[in-house]
Amino acid sequence: MNEHNRVALGRTPDIEDSWKFIGIERTTKLVLAYHVSVRVNSSVQQFLQKLNNATTSHVQISTHGLGVYTHNVPFTFWSGCDFGQLIKNFQGGQSSVRYSQPTYFFCREEC
Repeated sequence: MNEHNRVALGRTPDIEDSWKFIGIERTTKLVLAYHVSVRVNSSVQQFLQKLNNATTSHVQISTHGLGVYTHNVPFTFWSGCDFGQLIKNFQGGQSSVRYSQPTYFFCREEC
């Protein structure tokens, strides 16, 4: 959360956003691993290590466009996974206080 939004919502600096990282098996929808934390490199590493420990074979991993996945997925899984990112681009901005859904602009895949 940026400083302007934090002040507008009346939150103190010690309150941070939390993110849920969830690894789901595609056919059974079984949750293989999860992690709740702030959205930083070390959180992604911890989640990916949990996911790696929960799998025994070659896996396919699809993520959104957060840059830390680009380096951490290949490092954690080596050649044991196929990895791709779905990057969504939106037009317009977000309201400074209240979330309003942006207009979808285009999407691209990176493998």
